[in-house]
Amino acid sequence: MKHSASLLMILALVGILSVPSFAQPQVGGDLGIWGIYTENTCDLNEKAEDSAGYFRMESHLWFQSELEENVKARVSTEIDRAFNNDANVLAPSGASYGPTEELAVYLEEAYIAVADPFGQEWPCTVTLGRQFMQLGSGFIVGDSLPASPGGLSWLGMGEQDPFDAIKIDWEFNKEVALVLAYTQAVETRELQQDTNAAIANLRFSGIENAVFEILYMFYKDDTAQQITVHQLGLHGEWTPLEWLKLNGEFAWQFAGEIEGRSPAQDIGGFAAELGAKFTPESMAENKVAFGASVAWLSGDDNKDEKDYDGYVQLVDNRTYGEIADYYSGLVTNYGFGDYAGVYILNLDAEMTTASNLRLAIEGYYFMSDEDIESGSKKDDNIGWELDVYADYPLTEDLKAHAAGGFFDPNDAAEIWKGDDTAWFARAGLTVAF
Repeated sequence: MKHSASLLMILALVGILSVPSFAQPQVGGDLGIWGIYTENTCDLNEKAEDSAGYFRMESHLWFQSELEENVKARVSTEIDRAFNNDANVLAPSGASYGPTEELAVYLEEAYIAVADPFGQEWPCTVTLGRQFMQLGSGFIVGDSLPASPGGLSWLGMGEQDPFDAIKIDWEFNKEVALVLAYTQAVETRELQQDTNAAIANLRFSGIENAVFEILYMFYKDDTAQQITVHQLGLHGEWTPLEWLKLNGEFAWQFAGEIEGRSPAQDIGGFAAELGAKFTPESMAENKVAFGASVAWLSGDDNKDEKDYDGYVQLVDNRTYGEIADYYSGLVTNYGFGDYAGVYILNLDAEMTTASNLRLAIEGYYFMSDEDIESGSKKDDNIGWELDVYADYPLTEDLKAHAAGGFFDPNDAAEIWKGDDTAWFARAGLTVAF
C-alpha cells in the first residue's frame, strides 16, 4: 500500500473518531531517531565490503476513543524512513518489503473492542479488526510475519506485526479463560499474503503460583508454498519462590502438508523451550534480574522425501540474537532443504541504577543437533552472539538509547555464506508524547 493512500485512510479514521457524537479521543505517539552502523551482517564475509552506516527515523501515532461504557476503538500507525542507506549493502530478499529510503507509512492497528456484548454470566470481549495478538509468551503466536524484518539494516530494532483478526476473550471465572481467534496475515511491508489461521487457547490458573495453557492452531498458506499445518502448543509458568520463576513451552506441528513440492510432503516438526528468571531479593532496589533458557527446534535431513520434520516458525514472536537469528535459519519461514535441528542456549541479565540508567546484556550460543557439512568441514558449532543495551531517561519524555553486539560464527555457519565476525552499533533518542 502506497504511503499516500495510507495517510488518507488514517485521516479518515481519525475524522471518524473525532466527530462530536463520540467521546473525545485520546491521542499519543512517539518519535525516534537512530544512527546505526553494521559490519558483515549481510553475508558474514569481511571481503564483501558490506559495512553500512546510516540514520533511521521511526514514529508511531495512536488514536483511541471510549465510545460507550463497553466499546473502544483504536487506530495506530507506524512511519519509517532510512537516510543514506545504500541498497547494495543490505541483506538480499525476494520480498517487496525490503530496504528503502522512501517514506513508508503502515497501518498497525484499526479495531473495535466490545466488552461483554451479551451481558452473560461468563463475560467476554470481542475484538474486530487489525490488532496485535500474543498468546502465552509468544513462542507460538505473537507475530503475523515473524521473518519481517529479515536483517538489522531493514528497520533496525526488530518488528512485531499485527493480525487482521476476529478475537474473542472469554473468562469463565477467575481461574479459566478461553481465547478464540480467526486471523489473516496482514499485508505488511507491501507483501501480499494469503494466509489464515484458526486459534483456540485455554488458560488455567487454579493452582497457586502457576499458570498453564494449551493452544491449538490450524494454519493455511495459499501462496506459492501451499502449506497446511495443525499445531498443538503447551505453555506453563511456575513461581516456586518469590525470587524464582520457571517457564516451559512445547510445540508440535502435525498432519500438515506441503502441496507445492513433488512429491507432497507431510509436516511433523517439534520445538521446545525451558527457562528460568532469578530476581535476587538483595538486589531488588536496582531491579536486578538474571535469566537462562535453552530452546530446541527440529530440523530436516531430507532423507525421507515424504516427510518434512523441520519446525516451521509460522506466527511466533521470538528473536534469538539480533544478528544470528537471521543466519541460523530460525526466522526464515519455510526454509526447506537439508538442515539440522538447532539448540539455542541463552543467558541474560539486566539492572537499573539509582539514576534510572537501565543496562542489559544477552548472550546466545547456537549448536546443531548433528554435524553440518560445509565443503571439507564438518561441525555442529554454529557460533555465539553477545548483545548489550543501555537506556537512560534524559527527561520524563525523552530517552537516550545505545546498543551494540557481535556474532562470532563457527564452521557450521558457513552454509549461510561465511564465518567472519559480524557486529553492529547504534545510538539514538526517542520522545513520547
